[in-house]
Amino acid sequence: MIFVVIISGCTTSGIQTDMSTMTREEEAKIKEAAVQYMKETYQKDFVVTEIIKGNEFTGIHYIRGYVEDGRKTSVLISGTTPENFHDSYPYAFWSNELKPHMKKIASKTMDLRKMEHLTYGYKDPKAKPKYTGDLPSVFELLKKGDKDLSLNVVLEIYQHGGREKEDIARFLNELKKMNFNKVSVTVFVLEDQLKSAPKDEDPGKYLLVRYNITGDAQTIDPTHLDPYKTVIKESK
Repeated sequence: MIFVVIISGCTTSGIQTDMSTMTREEEAKIKEAAVQYMKETYQKDFVVTEIIKGNEFTGIHYIRGYVEDGRKTSVLISGTTPENFHDSYPYAFWSNELKPHMKKIASKTMDLRKMEHLTYGYKDPKAKPKYTGDLPSVFELLKKGDKDLSLNVVLEIYQHGGREKEDIARFLNELKKMNFNKVSVTVFVLEDQLKSAPKDEDPGKYLLVRYNITGDAQTIDPTHLDPYKTVIKESK
């Protein structure tokens, strides 16, 4: 598959587990610690759905569950003890809130095929939570222009008759107007012919260009995108 799906740092893929060493008592303690951690950090009830214990060398626990916040936001907590727990709640909360709005902007500014991935959260995932208790809306944070937060988005767009650069520039200008700072925007440009191709056709055959645009949305020059461009194949 030619498209790169960027995954947030909240995955347990590839973790070596040894469930045989986890007693019921230990599992109960980990569960209680995770529930208490979320209660103290965000004043929210947390329902544990899965506990995975890392290998004997790391001793890291991975606790999956959801927050009783009216949205049942899925969360992953990781760490060896409650003192060094890290959680994905802010990323999930803000990203879920932002996705519909961002998809609307992408559809308005570009010939969008799909939004592959989006996360918005702390630049340093291991930093202590800056926002605790009831999390502020993502749009409140954007008004503040919080530079400790960053946007990561992956988009697939059509070449739009050769107007993809202008489309991407419009999208970047919208990010600037929304007051984003640190951004990583990956855009895959596909031939317009894919629209009429059979549904089971490999979209990778129609991939023309990839743009990896990173930096401060306030200073990126939308009219000068060549430094971020990688040509996969020439347009016919």
